[in-house]
Amino acid sequence: MNQRNAEKLKYELLETWNTFNHYMTEALTFQNSEDIHQARVHLRKLLTFMQLYETKPSTYRQLKQLMEALGTVRDGDVLVEALETDSELDIAFLNEMERQRAVNRTVLATRVSEKMTPSLDQQVRRFLGGQLFRAFKKQDAASFLEKAKDERKRRIATHKEASQMADRLETLHKVRLAVKRERYLHEYLLNYEDEAS
Repeated sequence: MNQRNAEKLKYELLETWNTFNHYMTEALTFQNSEDIHQARVHLRKLLTFMQLYETKPSTYRQLKQLMEALGTVRDGDVLVEALETDSELDIAFLNEMERQRAVNRTVLATRVSEKMTPSLDQQVRRFLGGQLFRAFKKQDAASFLEKAKDERKRRIATHKEASQMADRLETLHKVRLAVKRERYLHEYLLNYEDEAS
């Protein structure tokens, strides 16, 4: 990838980080469950680029922990919002889900206060503007796409080989994540690589 395209991609990813921070701040008000969803989407996009490396940056683990906490809250939000209460049992279940959702929101707020520090912000920005930027300049974007495609195919093969229902669900979830990673790479690299579409 040439210098100009690498610079543009770096700024796109920095903007993704800024957008994640915006949605994360909004998400902690718990006024709109869409904020949680958008925070997850933007964080997953950043994690996609971090996963391109065998040696992930030190911030990767911290961001994954934030992703897990966001996912737990999002799952609770979706379940509560979709639940119809037609019986006393439904109402009891809804009350329990609301209680669990409150706990999960507290965990998320605590994790954000622990992890989202000025130091984390600097580390992410250094990674995007340093290590990742240098990698963009050294490699053709097609190599990133090829790696993601190979990962997706490997996950699909593993899913097809799984025979137990629990294994099939787990491997299907991993296929879903691999497809998202590949999709996000195509989305970002669309302007810089003919093979991205």
